[in-house]
Amino acid sequence: MSDKISYTLTGRQISDLGILWKEDLTPLSPLDFQSNYPEGKNYPDYFLKEGICDESGSVGDSFKEILEVFALPTSYVNIVFLSDTKENNISKYYSDSLSRSITMLEGEDDSFAVGASLKTSWITSAYGLDTGANEIEIKPLAIELNIKEAVVFLALCDLERELFLVSKIPDYSNDKFLSGFGKEAIKKVFSDVIEIPGYSLFSEVFRILMTDDAFKSDVSDEALNSLSKKGIIRDMGNSYHLNPLYRESVVKYLVPDVALDITHLKTVENDRVLEKRISGIVSKDSFYSVMKSSDYPEKVSLFWLKRSDAFLLTDGLLKNPKTDPESLFKADLQKSDNSDAESKFENVVEAKEDIGIKDETEAAEVLKVEESKEFKDTNDSTEVLEAEDDIKATEAVVVLDDQKSGQFQTSEKKESGKKKNFCPECGSPLKEGAKFCSECGNKIA
Repeated sequence: MSDKISYTLTGRQISDLGILWKEDLTPLSPLDFQSNYPEGKNYPDYFLKEGICDESGSVGDSFKEILEVFALPTSYVNIVFLSDTKENNISKYYSDSLSRSITMLEGEDDSFAVGASLKTSWITSAYGLDTGANEIEIKPLAIELNIKEAVVFLALCDLERELFLVSKIPDYSNDKFLSGFGKEAIKKVFSDVIEIPGYSLFSEVFRILMTDDAFKSDVSDEALNSLSKKGIIRDMGNSYHLNPLYRESVVKYLVPDVALDITHLKTVENDRVLEKRISGIVSKDSFYSVMKSSDYPEKVSLFWLKRSDAFLLTDGLLKNPKTDPESLFKADLQKSDNSDAESKFENVVEAKEDIGIKDETEAAEVLKVEESKEFKDTNDSTEVLEAEDDIKATEAVVVLDDQKSGQFQTSEKKESGKKKNFCPECGSPLKEGAKFCSECGNKIA
């Protein structure tokens, strides 16, 4: 391969390169095919100035390799990095038939530095994605939801985050939300997303991938019921809280410092283009993102990962644009210890019987007090009260099924041979032989 040279071109000039290509283009090509360009007509001055071709239209060897990839790409990735002080836009085209790629770095005035050997590692370093304390333990999580479920869930994420933040302000009281958020509060987040862009952190990340119509509908009872059954949210009776497992993740995204917007395109069978969009935020220790695939337009996948995983994702795509971003998420989830979650939480539930409280009435009151404390200070929430909710939450944590084309599938726990008992007061599952409901304190006959 000959020495690579960097060229400076605008988006329109890249499109006009189609003048120089006389064969078919792949669906991902940015070139404007112009097979009828008159012979003898002068080629644009910038072609000659940049050394792209000579006056006869003959393309130089140094640019020919770039032109070929522009004409025959089979994969494309675009990543926008954004912080309070800077923004960078980088794209890569890759051709399977040529086994090579080209890089585009956006400059000012719609100009791009284009080349086959442009370095990209400096960008992830500039945003600090290759560093991170990871002082907070992060449980890698993934959830697959439909659109209506996602807007409700993310609105609750924003409300929980706001509640946690204001709880840290001295002498500030927000007790009205300790028992949960009603439909009006959730609906208010919907309107804020449209009217005050950037105000609602989690919902805004999702909005980047959607139209405003997703936030103009009413709060769906169907979505609330579904999220509750999956153990993702807790139905408090006309109000709702996130399951503690997810609330713990939410409050770790207090001060995001980098935003990511990723578009990944790949040609598949019959020249069909598969598109995956990823929008995410990176904080000191954590990486939260939403992924939407053109193959599943009514569903989204949400991920809670470590900060270092934002680097693995962006660096992996830039090094190999044909890599499926879902496989990069999958790699980290496989490293997680979610497989042991159920037994871990069941052990905690067993420990409830050993807390040393003999009087049943006293035990019920203790459980109620502890549950109230849980909402007042997320960091001090007790494992005892979170245990059964976390067991339900593991049902909605996405597991990776290699036998289903690598797609994320929501796993629901298989029912055991024993019949499951439920509290007649609040409907929560009861442990065999329980005398009191651990959720509402109701005495079981």
